[in-house]
Amino acid sequence: MIAFIAWTPLHIINILNTKQTYFQNVEADLYVYGEFNGAESVFENIQKENIFHNVYFVDYKKMGSSIVSKINVLLNRNVMVELDPAIQYDIIFTQGGNYFLKILFGISKKNNPQTELRYIEDGLASYLNITLHNISGFRKKVMNLVNPYSMFLTEFSGYYLYDPSLSNINEKEKMHQLPPIQPTDELYRRLQRIFGIGEKREKIKRAVLFLDQPLEVDGYKVKEEAVLEAVSNAAMNRLLYVKLHPRTNPKKYGEEFQLLKTNLPFELSFLAYDFEETVFVSALSTATFTPKLIFGITNRFILLTDFILHNEAYSSEDERTEKVFQGVSEFYQRYHSRGYRNVMMPKTPEELVEMMEEKPHEYNE
Repeated sequence: MIAFIAWTPLHIINILNTKQTYFQNVEADLYVYGEFNGAESVFENIQKENIFHNVYFVDYKKMGSSIVSKINVLLNRNVMVELDPAIQYDIIFTQGGNYFLKILFGISKKNNPQTELRYIEDGLASYLNITLHNISGFRKKVMNLVNPYSMFLTEFSGYYLYDPSLSNINEKEKMHQLPPIQPTDELYRRLQRIFGIGEKREKIKRAVLFLDQPLEVDGYKVKEEAVLEAVSNAAMNRLLYVKLHPRTNPKKYGEEFQLLKTNLPFELSFLAYDFEETVFVSALSTATFTPKLIFGITNRFILLTDFILHNEAYSSEDERTEKVFQGVSEFYQRYHSRGYRNVMMPKTPEELVEMMEEKPHEYNE
C-alpha cells in the first residue's frame, strides 16, 4: 500500500500522473489537505473517479493552537482525520514539507520501519538549489531528537520529475521521468472532471496575460506597479489581462486592467481557455516553465527577472531579491540550454517590445 498527500491543485495533477504512469495497479490512498480553494469539491470528485483505495479529507483547521500543533507533530498525534492507529504504508509520496505529512509518516514509520519517502515535482523547487523539505535546520534537529520516527531521518528513495536532466539533485539513479499530459490522454479528461472544467475552451484573442504575484507583500524589493506599466506599454494593440495570484487582493489593480475571471490555478487554466494567440508575461513565477513541462504547452512566455534586476526603475538593491531572481535566471539558462525555446528573457524595454511583437511561430520550439 502506498499513499499520496496533496495540498495544492498542482499536487493533484502530478500525483495522478505519477500514479497512472508508475503505480497504476498498486493500491493507494490519497490525502487531500483542505487548505486550497475548492479542496472539498476536488475531494468529492476524485472519489467518483475510483482511482484510490481510500480518499481522505484532512481538515487543517483541526491542527489546534501553535503550541498544541507542534506537540502533535513531535508525538505523531493525529487529530485531523479519522484513521486506524495501525495504519502503515510501504511508500509515502510528498511534494515537500506539510504539517499532516510529518504526522502520517511518523505513524507509518512506527508501524512499518521500512516505510519509504519519495518526492514528486512541485514547480521549480525540484530544479533549484533549495531544500525540498522547507524547514529550518533548528526545527529539523529538534524533530529528529524528540521523534525517532521523524521523516527528516529518512532520505528520499525516489524522485518523479518531468525533466530530470534539468534538476540539480545529484541522485540520477533515483530519478523517474513523468510524461507530459496530452489533450488526447484519459488523464486530461479526468482532470477536467475533477476540477469541474467543461470540454469546450473559451478562446482568448490576441492578448497579453500578466501573471500576478504578491512580491512586495512577500518582501521582495520589486516595484510591481512600474513593472506592470512597462508590460502595458509594450503590449501595444494587444488586450492586457491579469491572472491574479490566490493571495492577491482582487482590488490591487483597480479597474484599469482586465482580470482573467477564473479561480483555477494557472496550469489548469490551459484546460479551460484557448491561449493560442496569447503571450504570457511573468516577473518571477515558476509557472513560466511548468505548462511546457506538464502539458507540453508551447506558448511564448516572457520572463522579466533580468529586466527587473538590471533596471532601477523596477527594483531596489536587496540581497534576498537579487539571490532569488538570480536563481530563476540561472534556471532559465539551463532550461534554454536543453533546447526549450518558448521562454524569452528581455533585459531592456526595447527588447520587451520586440518580443511582444513577434508572432508565435517566429521562435524556434
